[in-house]
Amino acid sequence: MCWLLTTAAHGQNDVDFSTWYWLQFKYKASKNLNLNAQFQSRFNHNSNDFDKSNFFLSGEYKFTNHLSAELLTQYTTSYTNNQYTFYTGINYRFNIGFMQLNYRSSIQTKKNHFSADFNYNNPYSEWRNRLRLNIPYHQDWVFSISTEPYLNLEKNKSTYFSRIRNIAQVSYNFNEFQTMSVFYLVEPTLNASYSNQNNFVLGFTYQISIPKKVAKLKHFFDVKKDKKQSKEIYNYL
Repeated sequence: MCWLLTTAAHGQNDVDFSTWYWLQFKYKASKNLNLNAQFQSRFNHNSNDFDKSNFFLSGEYKFTNHLSAELLTQYTTSYTNNQYTFYTGINYRFNIGFMQLNYRSSIQTKKNHFSADFNYNNPYSEWRNRLRLNIPYHQDWVFSISTEPYLNLEKNKSTYFSRIRNIAQVSYNFNEFQTMSVFYLVEPTLNASYSNQNNFVLGFTYQISIPKKVAKLKHFFDVKKDKKQSKEIYNYL
């Protein structure tokens, strides 16, 4: 569940309280391949009105202990328009003592499938470059901070930085099946051609890891006993 405060620049600050509900699943298909799915529902106008729902499927493939790639397809639906997003990215991890520094470079393309305005269809792409520092502590917790500028590549328009996404996040592993994450996101708009809103987000995500063997589910509520280092929750943000 996520609370979003939006400030609009119209000569005065308008505040909109929104709520996001997140549920995601992770499946380790092989030693190098993870599959992920997520459902997200958002409500705005002080959480009284439905805004949109997102469904996504993604795959992460690990080439080495440091290099991986991911593909993602997302479908967004609302009362006014439906939108497809296709995303591809490369991740590289640097180990700094007990910490990890991750660099991700990705391209995402968005296109409307349906719109209440039949003259409106404005496909565009964004180049995202995220730098994230993960700091594990104890055996079950991971704290991370990241910054990610978005470069807008919209057709027939000059390239410009549209926004920058900054996130502070804490993840907790209950056991090998359940992980929860709380994050705070600050996303200032850098160009009015993209939007006139600055976003501030407090979010909550619940992730279920699906075991290969159904018999393992009997341990779904077990208290974590192993001493392995906690891993950060999968996050497309």
